Amino acid sequence: MSEEGEYLSEKYTLNSKIGFLYLFMSVCMCSLLVYFGITHNNEVIQTRNNRGYQVLSDIEFNNITDSSAPAGIRKEYSLSLEDIAEGDNSLIFYVVHHYVQIYLDQELVYSLLPDEDCKVSANVGCNWVEVPLYPEDSGKEIKIIATPVYKSVADRSLEIFLGSKYSILMSRIVDDLLDIIISIAAIGIGIIFIGIALFLTIQKSKDESLIYLGLFSVFVGIWKITDIRSAPIMFPKNPLLLSQISLAMLSMAVPPFVIFIKKQFGGKWNKLLNLSCFVSTAVALFQILLQITGQADLRESLWVTHVVIALTGILVLWIVGNEWIGRKTSKKVVITLICFFLCVVSSVADMLLYYINGSSYRILSTILVFFIYIISMGIISIRELNYRASIDFATGLFNRSRCRELILNGNVIEESSCLIMFDLNSLKYVNDTMGHEAGDDMICSFADVLRHNVPSNAFIGRYGGDEFMVVMNRCDVEAVEKVLTDIARAVEKHNASKTRIKLSYSVGCAMSEQYPGCTMGFLMEKADKNMYEDKKTIIRVYVQKFLILLEVYKKLYIHSLFYIILIKKPPDLK
Repeated sequence: MSEEGEYLSEKYTLNSKIGFLYLFMSVCMCSLLVYFGITHNNEVIQTRNNRGYQVLSDIEFNNITDSSAPAGIRKEYSLSLEDIAEGDNSLIFYVVHHYVQIYLDQELVYSLLPDEDCKVSANVGCNWVEVPLYPEDSGKEIKIIATPVYKSVADRSLEIFLGSKYSILMSRIVDDLLDIIISIAAIGIGIIFIGIALFLTIQKSKDESLIYLGLFSVFVGIWKITDIRSAPIMFPKNPLLLSQISLAMLSMAVPPFVIFIKKQFGGKWNKLLNLSCFVSTAVALFQILLQITGQADLRESLWVTHVVIALTGILVLWIVGNEWIGRKTSKKVVITLICFFLCVVSSVADMLLYYINGSSYRILSTILVFFIYIISMGIISIRELNYRASIDFATGLFNRSRCRELILNGNVIEESSCLIMFDLNSLKYVNDTMGHEAGDDMICSFADVLRHNVPSNAFIGRYGGDEFMVVMNRCDVEAVEKVLTDIARAVEKHNASKTRIKLSYSVGCAMSEQYPGCTMGFLMEKADKNMYEDKKTIIRVYVQKFLILLEVYKKLYIHSLFYIILIKKPPDLK
């Protein structure tokens, strides 16, 4: 073995040992953590329990008609609490698009109304209302007046909690924890997709579909995290902004989704998808106009957004279904159809629940299914990008970049392998005399020969314009000879057909068994050298054939001249 081979072999063995040691350490560390999680719990003795909370039930309720109210009604809740203890005691409840006033014995202690300076909306968003209670408030009459901003929320009743502010609000966050995790994951994945797409743009390997899928993922994630009940707890400064963001994201998510579908299944569906994208964008602009002019809040025109989403879903489901009928063997189409069918079904179900219950609280199926859909489409898109980055479009074989990646990895070959180099003869002549289209046909024809006669587990790549590379692993001399024989027969069969493009090639191969401790790059050099030796042999054969043919024409010329001079009589000149 050469010194280079010994060094590379030693380096490869060291890397393997380090990798195995790290894997063993990881398994041990995870096992230790599982052991601590299962067996070790602290023993805590506490004589005083933390103050919890309770849901109040003994509440008087009155529905009062009021023509001056935005929705024409006010809702009054009356209650009285005895023996309010010292400490963390609060009256807390959640309101959706309601004005609120709270009185203690006719004294106003809390008011939630829209900002007088806001000219484009009379809404106050969704809020957690919290009023601290003290022992001196015991026995006082507590009156809560809730005035709905829209008729669509007029039927909502209040669930009023009493107890520790921290306990109540933390319990709401825990209830929404799954929504929060999925939303943050969707936003993070969307940002990653956009980052990948921008990186590919810099690398001049543009793929816009990943940008639109990333935008859709970000919008869906923002929509859900601003729609949950714990959002005003996490972002307490401007609840109205949270509500408007949630509504806006639904409208903004539709066009990127439609464009992503267009990038995947464009062609004959482009006009329909362009129309859908235009309509959804125009409707969103119209909703903005209604909001700015004070004609209708985004919340009041939410039903229009739902109609747009439903129609878009039906259209895309129909398009994907037609694509599936035409390409049933395409895994991408099948996965897309299944995922999107689940998305449409879950979205319709959630919208029905929303209108039946009047709330989107604890509606998780849409975000869950869309999250699965986004991940699935992202994986498919990234795999396609990786495939396109490694494939030669003309032949469908691995490209030069992928070939060089295999050659330059520097790893010592551990198993019996063979590298074979092919070079097409006369490609330049074909290009010059018959045109580049004929040359392309010649290249594609030879690529088909390789694809159909080289084992499926072998590596087949186009190394250059007229050079091809095959790498066979776990093979012996007999297997290589069989492949070379099959290729030669396939070329003979091709040339015997009526095709105008005849194939001729030079070949060189190198077996790793002949060079123990070698790398793939070393085998490449040997195979390439052998290929050019074969090319020289073929050139010598062509030259010999040309000389023989020239000798034949020379003799034929001499015989013809002899015939003209001696046998054929000159014409009569009389």
